[in-house]
Amino acid sequence: MSFYIPFISAFVITLWFSFLLLKYAPNWLIDIPTGRKTHNKAIPMTGGIAFGLAILLGTALFSGLTEYWWYLIGGITIYALGAIDDYRRISWHVKLVVQLSVATLIIYRFVGEIMTLSFFNFPLAFSTPLLILIFLIWFVGILNAVNLIDGMDGLAGGSMVLISFFAVIIGILNNAPDFIMINAAVLGALAGFLHFNQKPARFFMGDSGSLLLGFHVACLPLLFHQSIEAGSVLTITPFLILASFLIMDTTRVFFSRILKKQNPMTADTIHLHHLMFRATNSYMGTLVPIFLITWLTGVGSIFYYRYSYDFLAVQVFLLVLILFVFLPPVPFYVPIVSRFIQRLSDNRVRRSDHRHWLRIRFVPFLGLIYFISLMAERLDTLSIGNPNVYLLVGLASLIIFSLLRPKRHVSFQVLIMAIVLLQGLLLISGEVLAPYKSLVFVRFGSLAMLGIITIGNYIENSSDFGLEFWSVIDLLVLLIFAGLALMSLNGIDVSLLSWTEVIIVYYASGLYAQRRMKGRLVHTNL
Repeated sequence: MSFYIPFISAFVITLWFSFLLLKYAPNWLIDIPTGRKTHNKAIPMTGGIAFGLAILLGTALFSGLTEYWWYLIGGITIYALGAIDDYRRISWHVKLVVQLSVATLIIYRFVGEIMTLSFFNFPLAFSTPLLILIFLIWFVGILNAVNLIDGMDGLAGGSMVLISFFAVIIGILNNAPDFIMINAAVLGALAGFLHFNQKPARFFMGDSGSLLLGFHVACLPLLFHQSIEAGSVLTITPFLILASFLIMDTTRVFFSRILKKQNPMTADTIHLHHLMFRATNSYMGTLVPIFLITWLTGVGSIFYYRYSYDFLAVQVFLLVLILFVFLPPVPFYVPIVSRFIQRLSDNRVRRSDHRHWLRIRFVPFLGLIYFISLMAERLDTLSIGNPNVYLLVGLASLIIFSLLRPKRHVSFQVLIMAIVLLQGLLLISGEVLAPYKSLVFVRFGSLAMLGIITIGNYIENSSDFGLEFWSVIDLLVLLIFAGLALMSLNGIDVSLLSWTEVIIVYYASGLYAQRRMKGRLVHTNL
């Protein structure tokens, strides 16, 4: 439950603040399209203003102002730096000075406390000046890495959703409550942001958002260290693995610019997302491989705690990093991925003769049966007498937000999120009592029918739906579920049955929402 409240709070704050910014300040901080950008019209860069506020407020409310003062002061400074840069461009020299000043503040907090780095379970003792130098390189590099991959709708936000989710899992596995709550706030804020940043994006995160997210990733090892009170040893391995894509893509571009005798701080179009988009000419075909890489690094960071990597893992990790940095993407792996994406997009499935069983109009009826049985099972064991005010206000705010209909597809998406959050709350808040055991059959029976209808429609219409049918949030939910399933198969304690219930309700609701928005789905028997 520790992650639930900061997630909902940050989610709600981001949604409402985004809505207000788009409604009352639609022409503020406008991003004019140029040759290296994928959008073709002016779009506001106020997304980072919205979710940055939610992240900083969430950290202050749920983790304490005094314990994490260095994170809050540094985060506010970087957030303000990015916002000023969005308003009026600042030279990279000035930004570097501010970033180094924030790094100095953090060094002041931890200098003398951390003496050793744990790298793949190998203790590495450095002198204080060398430790400071290593931290400065890590901090400045990672802080700017998110900004450098923020080149497509939903790309940076989606990648950071996966990183934040796996960070929450790392916190749960290590009983690090503050670390969990801070990352849950980041995850909730980004979930709210993506409702407005999916293609076609209504706003971008801008430098205020991308620099704050980079700052957060750079601080993850230190946040974890403080949350578990790890003494003089700083564990860096899971966070190196987690941030691998950011490290690899940024390092590759940096050296490519130097080899071409260009300023490494200038912008260009040789990041992996630029190359993938040119090769596939597909929005989701570009996001899918990058999200998969981030997903794999996230799973790898979790398995560090399951398998305790040894020297062989060090060699594999370094080899992958070196190959990714120094192998040119276009003649090697980009064509392979683009051909796979093309085949996936051209997939055809034979139509079924039993489509009358797959009618989407049955979804609300089955969903109602499911929720009535679930609530009846858990009602006696829920803490109704003393409900958490954050949960009540949060869920009520989501419902009100949906009724306002800021945009029809956003309204449906938020309502689906509210339904799933309520479902999750019911699943984790109580046990089934003996008098209600029979309702379990009703609940799972209706759930099974929802699953059959949902899976059947996705398979039946796979060629029509295609990659572009999926939203960024849909894809991220699937990847998160796949990660949890893989953890469960490898002996990590995950309530996979509850997560399966959540995933079925989410996609069934999404399928029905598509029907309501479009009137009918192409070639779908409604």
